[in-house]
Amino acid sequence: MAKITRGLLIFLLMIEGLAAVWPLSEAVMTKNRLAAWPHSITARQAAEELANRPRQIKLEIEAWEKTMAETTETRNGLLRLAYLSWQIYKDDQARLFWERAFYLDPELVASLPRLPEL
Repeated sequence: MAKITRGLLIFLLMIEGLAAVWPLSEAVMTKNRLAAWPHSITARQAAEELANRPRQIKLEIEAWEKTMAETTETRNGLLRLAYLSWQIYKDDQARLFWERAFYLDPELVASLPRLPEL
Protein backbone atom coordinates (compact mmCIF):
# COMPACT_ATOMS: atom_id res chain seq x y z
CA MET A 1 0.00 0.00 0.00
CA ALA A 2 2.89 2.34 0.78
CA LYS A 3 4.31 1.78 -2.72
CA ILE A 4 1.01 2.72 -4.34
CA THR A 5 0.74 5.86 -2.23
CA ARG A 6 4.37 6.82 -2.92
CA GLY A 7 3.92 6.15 -6.64
CA LEU A 8 0.74 8.24 -6.71
CA LEU A 9 2.49 11.05 -4.87
CA ILE A 10 5.38 11.01 -7.35
CA PHE A 11 2.93 11.00 -10.25
CA LEU A 12 1.02 13.99 -8.84
CA LEU A 13 4.24 15.90 -8.24
CA MET A 14 5.28 15.26 -11.84
CA ILE A 15 1.91 16.58 -13.06
CA GLU A 16 2.29 19.70 -10.88
CA GLY A 17 5.80 20.25 -12.21
CA LEU A 18 4.62 19.89 -15.78
CA ALA A 19 1.77 22.35 -15.18
CA ALA A 20 4.25 24.91 -13.86
CA VAL A 21 6.31 24.89 -17.08
CA TRP A 22 3.50 24.17 -19.56
CA PRO A 23 0.61 26.56 -18.87
CA LEU A 24 -2.94 25.97 -20.04
CA SER A 25 -4.29 27.84 -23.03
CA GLU A 26 -6.38 30.95 -22.53
CA ALA A 27 -9.49 29.08 -23.70
CA VAL A 28 -9.09 26.37 -21.07
CA MET A 29 -8.40 28.89 -18.33
CA THR A 30 -11.49 30.91 -19.30
CA LYS A 31 -13.69 27.81 -19.27
CA ASN A 32 -12.33 26.80 -15.87
CA ARG A 33 -12.95 30.28 -14.45
CA LEU A 34 -16.50 30.25 -15.81
CA ALA A 35 -17.15 26.81 -14.32
CA ALA A 36 -15.76 27.83 -10.93
CA TRP A 37 -17.44 31.25 -10.86
CA PRO A 38 -20.62 31.02 -13.01
CA HIS A 39 -21.97 34.38 -11.78
CA SER A 40 -18.72 36.27 -12.38
CA ILE A 41 -19.21 39.06 -14.90
CA THR A 42 -15.55 39.09 -15.99
CA ALA A 43 -15.53 35.31 -16.52
CA ARG A 44 -18.72 35.57 -18.58
CA GLN A 45 -17.28 38.43 -20.65
CA ALA A 46 -14.10 36.46 -21.31
CA ALA A 47 -16.14 33.43 -22.41
CA GLU A 48 -18.26 35.57 -24.75
CA GLU A 49 -15.15 37.15 -26.22
CA LEU A 50 -13.65 33.70 -26.76
CA ALA A 51 -16.83 32.48 -28.47
CA ASN A 52 -17.06 35.56 -30.72
CA ARG A 53 -13.40 35.49 -31.81
CA PRO A 54 -13.96 33.45 -35.04
CA ARG A 55 -16.72 35.84 -36.10
CA GLN A 56 -14.44 38.84 -35.49
CA ILE A 57 -11.68 37.20 -37.51
CA LYS A 58 -14.07 36.56 -40.42
CA LEU A 59 -15.19 40.20 -40.36
CA GLU A 60 -11.57 41.33 -40.39
CA ILE A 61 -10.81 38.99 -43.32
CA GLU A 62 -13.76 40.45 -45.26
CA ALA A 63 -12.56 43.99 -44.54
CA TRP A 64 -9.01 43.17 -45.68
CA GLU A 65 -10.26 41.43 -48.84
CA LYS A 66 -12.43 44.44 -49.68
CA THR A 67 -9.49 46.78 -49.14
CA MET A 68 -7.23 44.60 -51.28
CA ALA A 69 -9.83 44.50 -54.06
CA GLU A 70 -10.18 48.29 -54.09
CA THR A 71 -6.44 49.04 -53.94
CA THR A 72 -3.34 47.16 -54.99
CA GLU A 73 -2.28 44.04 -53.14
CA THR A 74 0.37 44.68 -50.53
CA ARG A 75 2.72 42.22 -48.93
CA ASN A 76 1.64 43.14 -45.39
CA GLY A 77 -2.04 42.86 -46.26
CA LEU A 78 -1.53 39.41 -47.78
CA LEU A 79 0.48 38.25 -44.77
CA ARG A 80 -2.27 39.50 -42.44
CA LEU A 81 -4.89 37.64 -44.49
CA ALA A 82 -2.75 34.49 -44.37
CA TYR A 83 -2.45 34.73 -40.58
CA LEU A 84 -6.17 35.38 -40.05
CA SER A 85 -7.16 32.53 -42.37
CA TRP A 86 -4.81 30.18 -40.55
CA GLN A 87 -6.37 31.18 -37.19
CA ILE A 88 -9.80 29.97 -38.35
CA TYR A 89 -8.33 26.77 -39.85
CA LYS A 90 -8.63 27.75 -43.53
CA ASP A 91 -5.19 26.41 -44.33
CA ASP A 92 -5.59 26.29 -48.13
CA GLN A 93 -6.68 29.92 -48.23
CA ALA A 94 -3.85 30.89 -45.87
CA ARG A 95 -1.32 29.15 -48.10
CA LEU A 96 -2.71 30.98 -51.15
CA PHE A 97 -2.30 34.37 -49.46
CA TRP A 98 1.18 33.38 -48.28
CA GLU A 99 2.26 32.42 -51.80
CA ARG A 100 0.91 35.67 -53.25
CA ALA A 101 2.83 37.64 -50.61
CA PHE A 102 5.94 35.61 -51.43
CA TYR A 103 5.50 36.47 -55.12
CA LEU A 104 5.37 40.20 -54.28
CA ASP A 105 8.44 40.19 -52.01
CA PRO A 106 10.41 36.93 -52.00
CA GLU A 107 13.35 38.24 -49.95
CA LEU A 108 11.43 39.44 -46.88
CA VAL A 109 8.87 36.64 -46.83
CA ALA A 110 11.57 33.98 -47.17
CA SER A 111 13.06 35.15 -43.86
CA LEU A 112 9.74 34.60 -42.00
CA PRO A 113 8.68 31.22 -40.58
CA ARG A 114 6.30 29.22 -42.77
CA LEU A 115 2.84 28.11 -41.74
CA PRO A 116 2.91 24.68 -40.07
CA GLU A 117 2.25 21.63 -42.21
CA LEU A 118 -0.84 19.62 -41.35
